[in-house]
Amino acid sequence: MKENMHTSYPPQKTNTYYVTLLILGLGCFFLALSIHPLLITLTYVFFCVWSLVGIKQALQSLALSTIIKFLNPAMYTFPPEVGVLGWLVVFSAGVRILPTFSLRQTEILWPLGWYLLAIVALTFVASTNITVSLMKIVSFTFVVATILTGCSQLSGPAKNELGIWLFCCSATIIVLSLPILFFHGIGYYGQGFRGILSQPQAFGIFLAPLTALLTSAGIFSDSSKSIEHQTQSDSEFSHDLSTSKEEKNPDTSQITLLNIYVLLGLILVTWTSVILSRARTGALAVVLGIAAGFLISLMPRFKTVQWANPRRAVGLFVVLTTVGVISMTFNLGLSESLRNFVFKYEEVSLEEAVSATRGKGVEAQWNNFLTEPLTGHGFGIYASSKTPSNIITFWGIPLSASTEKGFVPTSILEETGIIGTGFFIYFLVVLTKSVLKNRDIRWICVYFSCLFVNVGEAVFFSVGGIGLFFWLFIGLACASEKAHRIE
Repeated sequence: MKENMHTSYPPQKTNTYYVTLLILGLGCFFLALSIHPLLITLTYVFFCVWSLVGIKQALQSLALSTIIKFLNPAMYTFPPEVGVLGWLVVFSAGVRILPTFSLRQTEILWPLGWYLLAIVALTFVASTNITVSLMKIVSFTFVVATILTGCSQLSGPAKNELGIWLFCCSATIIVLSLPILFFHGIGYYGQGFRGILSQPQAFGIFLAPLTALLTSAGIFSDSSKSIEHQTQSDSEFSHDLSTSKEEKNPDTSQITLLNIYVLLGLILVTWTSVILSRARTGALAVVLGIAAGFLISLMPRFKTVQWANPRRAVGLFVVLTTVGVISMTFNLGLSESLRNFVFKYEEVSLEEAVSATRGKGVEAQWNNFLTEPLTGHGFGIYASSKTPSNIITFWGIPLSASTEKGFVPTSILEETGIIGTGFFIYFLVVLTKSVLKNRDIRWICVYFSCLFVNVGEAVFFSVGGIGLFFWLFIGLACASEKAHRIE
């Protein structure tokens, strides 16, 4: 059943009370899981069933099951079967969503399919651990195809609700993390604040999409409605979160001012959380994502993109200044605070800092690539004889095997060589072209922020980990211009 592309649905669905109740509900849900490990097991079993109810429910299950994996071990006890159950949720979601595939998705999924075939062929030629490489490329393709298909098949209102759901999931993590800000044994790991998540790095990059969305909403006003053939549902989520009601109704200036204050307050909280995490990757991803969105907004097809009204712009400046003041509160001065954030409290030069964190790994990956430039050493594994860690098996079949590779471009070259990298670039170009059909520049900023996270954390292929959460944002950004149907 086709949905009318101009169908309007009640904007009250995204009002403050609805969002507040959703955050409170999610907060109670996450807190309840800390009572006993059995509740986590039962939750995953429930997700397996709930995923079969509908496309939106399947995608929501994927989001929550991913977040649960990364909850703070100082607060939560995880049952040993959580790894297998997580993949069962993924399988259930795929079973529900993939049969709805239609020819409308071929624009993106064909390049993904070609990439799968290329990597499978290279695996048998070059991989030193064929089983793990095959598991990783098949699981990556399965999860990405499931998310891209699901987001594209959602109706306008359902897509709006999923966007709000992801926003509230991220906001809930911040809300639950604030009370433990001053409990170092629980809320911190080393110098970085981790909140209710397992690691400061995970906390910082987890907030990158939300921070990018809110910050870009403070920079750009919503001009997507003025573009021909743009549907209301394409930007309803970010429009209702960030656009003042004065822009919809000039007679509501008091409500407008309140909405601007709320938006600026959210920007302040998200940026402060990222800074406290000391996760440079998360902060850099947001800055680069917004910079990419700004450059794209200069393209002729985005000529109607407008800057935010002056009050919002001034407020954004005040917020960023406040973030600087908060940094000075935690340290001796702004310059020292910035230096500590970049160098993580070590007395080293910039070159030494880069080398100590990512430089050595990038150099090793590049050298490994030079030894096998055409085929690489195997998808998702180390070029050396080192075995991937935390291998999860089910009836002897590997479901997950962790590898830590911080910089995606060189890791792809190392693993798949020039041949595999060529197919990857083709898939990425088609994916980006689909995102650029989105006329809301703010979701384009979110997309590029998700990509730039991979400058420091290789989460693009980590569909068994936190990377799945980023793919949900990417899927929504891709689905903007697709024709929708009611589930």
